[in-house]
Amino acid sequence: CVSVRGNHDDDLLTIVDKDVDARRKFWSENIDYVRSLPLMRRHDALALLHNETTLATAPPAVLDATIILCGHTHLPDVSIRVNGRRERVDLSNRPLSLDPAKKYLVNPGGVGLYFDKPQTYMIYDDLARTLELRWLSI
Repeated sequence: CVSVRGNHDDDLLTIVDKDVDARRKFWSENIDYVRSLPLMRRHDALALLHNETTLATAPPAVLDATIILCGHTHLPDVSIRVNGRRERVDLSNRPLSLDPAKKYLVNPGGVGLYFDKPQTYMIYDDLARTLELRWLSI
């Protein structure tokens, strides 16, 4: 599992660092794991970061990735990065075939936090070079 730390993780760490009673509710190994998560990371052709606004401070290894995955808004979106601009991609054509010559900015949406928003996630198939948006019914 490849993960990065997000704002809710930081909120949790702030609470357990200040509140002894809250800290007792979690195994120390779990808190250590959350604390160890990086804010951004590169994994093969993918770069992962929590919030798109951190792209401004991202190192070249992140910016050079073919696919940048980010979350935070919990709204699904796929864009092609072209000359510093974003061109949105239609997600209704499933699965989306990825062009190896293009660079993508992907937000898979989110599951389980905001129930007034769509509950979505994406499947990336690195062998087939496809990306598929999936919806959960709750």
